[in-house]
Amino acid sequence: MTTFISYFSKEYVIGALASIQAATLNNPGSTGLLICVDIEGEELLSKIQLPNAVSVVLFEELVVSKSEFTRFTKIRSKFEALVSIKPVLLNEISNRIKEDENFIYLDTDLYFFSSINDFLYRNKDASFIVFQHMYGDDPDSYPFGKYNAGLVILKKNSSSKKILEEWARLCSEWCYLRSENGRYADQGYLDDLINAKSALGMRSTSINLGMHYPLNSSNIKRIDKQIQINGDPLICFHFHGLRIGSRIISTGLNRYGFKKSNFQIFTIVYKPVINLLKFHRANCRATNSKDEFFLQEVTAGNKWGNPKTLLGLFTSLLIKTYVAN
Repeated sequence: MTTFISYFSKEYVIGALASIQAATLNNPGSTGLLICVDIEGEELLSKIQLPNAVSVVLFEELVVSKSEFTRFTKIRSKFEALVSIKPVLLNEISNRIKEDENFIYLDTDLYFFSSINDFLYRNKDASFIVFQHMYGDDPDSYPFGKYNAGLVILKKNSSSKKILEEWARLCSEWCYLRSENGRYADQGYLDDLINAKSALGMRSTSINLGMHYPLNSSNIKRIDKQIQINGDPLICFHFHGLRIGSRIISTGLNRYGFKKSNFQIFTIVYKPVINLLKFHRANCRATNSKDEFFLQEVTAGNKWGNPKTLLGLFTSLLIKTYVAN
């Protein structure tokens, strides 16, 4: 059995609910665990009906993780502290996982469209798997690390435990939202961690693919209910730039410049996720209407993204208006 795990602060409750539901629905027999580091978020989760096969783990039950989070908040920003505890939390939560079973960490903006079981079976000897950032052309350097930490596949055994312990040590020493000497948050360390025993760093256009990858009408298709990229089923997509506001959901499609296929990408990939987000937003708002549970802009910057053309901005505005209804 596979267990999906997502931990987050109160600003990400809706994204976490949608992400974990998509993961468990598309992977029959799996379970999901949600961990919110804020009491307000925990209270909200206790009042709403959770997706099937999903449960909440109280942060106070993870004694080591909570202690480390409290320590980091004194020397780092809240979001940096949140990122810093990832390997500690995954190591501690593994106590709830049976030996040799898979558990998968998910960012709250990562959504499943089909099952990952075949991939896990083909790579059953791996204990730690992460995926490379996919660009149209491989850059000479990766200022934010070559591998993405938004999805981490683990198998509970001594090998994954050693990797998590080393990752935790590194994050304890340095974990900030800036690029410095080859390091970036918890992510830059993955370049070296994949060299550990039974660890893998992989390239994939099916798993943890993000908007860096140039999607267009020639490589993305929907055949019946299945989304395919380059002829392979899309397993899960990482929605970089997706933001939830109190009255609006912004896709962030223009963050990497305007593409003619924006509306096609939106209708095929984004629309089902937007609908799921709107469903959970409505449930949460019925219980608690505070904006703190909906605002997901964690970095400073231009709220319109970084469009390269006025047409890109106009397209983004049209999509924002559409999804707000």
